[in-house]
Amino acid sequence: MLDIAWPELAVIGAVALVAIGPKDLPKVMHMMGLWAGKARRMVRDVQRSFDQLTYEAEIAEKLKREAEARGEMTASPATSPVSQSASTSPPKAASMTPHAAAPISISVPAGLTSDNPYDKPV
Repeated sequence: MLDIAWPELAVIGAVALVAIGPKDLPKVMHMMGLWAGKARRMVRDVQRSFDQLTYEAEIAEKLKREAEARGEMTASPATSPVSQSASTSPPKAASMTPHAAAPISISVPAGLTSDNPYDKPV
């Protein structure tokens, strides 16, 4: 990955031994190992996220293609959009109006109140 050979690693180690000192070198190497591990985990998480997104996109595309194929195969001349727009009868007004939903009322018994102080009246 970085294309560093053994002789280059030996030179880097010798310079680190002289610059840091033999007393602190193990601590520095340990910290560098921890940082390298964190970097590897971050890269692996990003790769997994991209793989997951790619997988989800592929599945969505397959489902879309299957739905289109089923829609084309099950469409008959009587139900095709061309035959519906070619019909002479106008659409019914009742079918275009939205249906109103009945209001829902919920009563809570007195003993079943919330313990949340923000739900209580002031």
